[in-house]
Amino acid sequence: MLTTNTLRTFLFLLYLPLFSCKSSNSDETFFEMDPSENNNRIQQGVQQQEEWATEPLLIINKLFPPDYLVKVQNTYNVLLIKDSSDYYTAIISQEGEFDDLPFEGVKCIVNLRWHKSLWQLQRIRKAYKCKTGAHANTYSKDSCR
Repeated sequence: MLTTNTLRTFLFLLYLPLFSCKSSNSDETFFEMDPSENNNRIQQGVQQQEEWATEPLLIINKLFPPDYLVKVQNTYNVLLIKDSSDYYTAIISQEGEFDDLPFEGVKCIVNLRWHKSLWQLQRIRKAYKCKTGAHANTYSKDSCR
């Protein structure tokens, strides 16, 4: 039988690779994306009573699905952190060999908030891990060449 401490340790070790990249999750590493289009989709989903629009993890899976152009060594991870009862942070990362693209990883940090009877994306930050160049093997807001 797993104890709470054993389970916490296991989960920590399971998600450690998400945070072990040679980058930080600081604002300097990521570029901002406008959440308004995604918020409109969530609002439409709620109005149409679609299940995906009711829970943070379902919203993340719907709006930030894996890129199936990744064919080699594909990993897709979502870490959902409950900051409070009405606020979540999601860290989404995908790494692998993207066809004909100059990057080998994408990471998004999304902040969700329960507001006016629906979930809204407050902030979306995105970064790429380049195959070559100054930002090879690190996440950066700078575009890969």
